[in-house]
Amino acid sequence: SGGKVHMKINKSRVRYLKNYKSKLVTTYKDVKIIYFYKKGVVLDCKCGKIKRKYDKRLNDEGYVVIGEKDGEIVEESNNFVEPIHSRLFQLKIERIYWYFLKCCFYWKCQGIDARVYLEKVNEAKVVISENEIKVDETSWCCISEKIWIERGGFYIDKAFSGGTPREIYLNAQKYHCRLKQGMSCLKVEKQGIKPGRYECVCDPDVTGFLVHEIVGHAAEQDMIDSERSKFRNLYGEKVASEIVNISDDPFMPKHVATFKIDDCGNIGEKTDIIVNGVFCNGIKNYRRESHQKRTYTRMSNTFLKPGTSCVKEMIGSIVDGYFLVNPDYGREDTENLYTYIVVKLAVRVKNGQFTGEFYKNVIISGDGLEIFRNITMISEKIELSGGGFCRKGESDSIKVSCGGPFIKTILEIR
Repeated sequence: SGGKVHMKINKSRVRYLKNYKSKLVTTYKDVKIIYFYKKGVVLDCKCGKIKRKYDKRLNDEGYVVIGEKDGEIVEESNNFVEPIHSRLFQLKIERIYWYFLKCCFYWKCQGIDARVYLEKVNEAKVVISENEIKVDETSWCCISEKIWIERGGFYIDKAFSGGTPREIYLNAQKYHCRLKQGMSCLKVEKQGIKPGRYECVCDPDVTGFLVHEIVGHAAEQDMIDSERSKFRNLYGEKVASEIVNISDDPFMPKHVATFKIDDCGNIGEKTDIIVNGVFCNGIKNYRRESHQKRTYTRMSNTFLKPGTSCVKEMIGSIVDGYFLVNPDYGREDTENLYTYIVVKLAVRVKNGQFTGEFYKNVIISGDGLEIFRNITMISEKIELSGGGFCRKGESDSIKVSCGGPFIKTILEIR
């Protein structure tokens, strides 16, 4: 307090901050750092419950309560400031969560019995260098569901993101209708699937999991530079089918890993990792869990691009194989690209028709790149979800989204 401001701010840049209040905080003796936070509150709270409030200025962007449900607030904070990077006199980055809310409610309708978590986050990342201020404001909403499937006696975990709360709610309803129709195919539960190589159609969640675990982790540039990734020797080499195109895009609007400025203050970069089956680029965006962690090159929104096939055609082309739904967990192996992924449900398909037989907790294993080399069909639409976290080793959890279209490939399952 009372010290001079050593950081010269270009006045022309201040106009970008008109929606922010500012507060001077003294750190490091007489050096002052400026924190910013957004004006306004998203919703009212009363007695631990979410109170519905309508404000035309907010439109759907400001709504946390959707449909006809009230929810119990699990966690909430306003104007939370987290310093995530400090270089004295040179660069300061602040991640400001000017609104964060997580609530929980139960969804029992349309034959769906689910526990639902809804997260709503608005944050602003402010980068202050000697002569300029850069502001990166993002807002995202995510619905994560744990859906009880009574016919099979198991849970499906499903997440929705990439839109306003209202848009996500409508996507969830569409998925519930699709899920209800699909579950009618489950007639006889079988034990112990016969190990082997089968033609399989993977749903978008399984596709995204394959992309994330096999390609995404190994394509992070620090893994390549430290020679801990097999991709270090595969630049310009064909690693997948010609119809396979995989990208990492931090600019996709309203997803959980969307940003314009990374956690080192650099402008974010879209990465085309695999183009027409050829490995081209590593991911160079830096992210970190908190100010207590290091920055690493990390994934953001990673996905397989759409193709031209329809799902019915893909299933109809299977002679003897499986339709795989909902990944559970998996492990990456960046040096060998060997994969190990557990899928919650495998539905038997024979001569293009569902037989009614299904298996739970099926394991996909083997050469990861071979899975992408064997892709012969890709559906026309992609779906991304960001309900989970990604770890670098045993720590540093950050929000990411992944996904893609339905794919047909040959998998080694057991």
